Amino acid sequence: MSSFIVQEITRAPKPFQGHNEVKLKGQYTAASVTLPAGSRVVRLAQPLGLLAAYLLEPESDDGLTDWNFMDQWLEVGKPAPVRKVMTNVTAATKKL
Repeated sequence: MSSFIVQEITRAPKPFQGHNEVKLKGQYTAASVTLPAGSRVVRLAQPLGLLAAYLLEPESDDGLTDWNFMDQWLEVGKPAPVRKVMTNVTAATKKL
């Protein structure tokens, strides 16, 4: 599993469309992580998988981080709240 470790958070000083955009700098590191109960798994092998990947990417120019949806979980030196799993995941899931 890969975690994006936040090294820098830049918030736009002026609002744009009601939000102060957020830009992150950091790097991915491989780590063994146990996800808490209730964690969401977004599979990319679906019709809108590329859109999901773009929205969840911490450094995306127009993703959920940029538009303040992740603000409460962002902290320098800590992992961003989205993890990447590049292998098959065997987990109990339910369709939402």
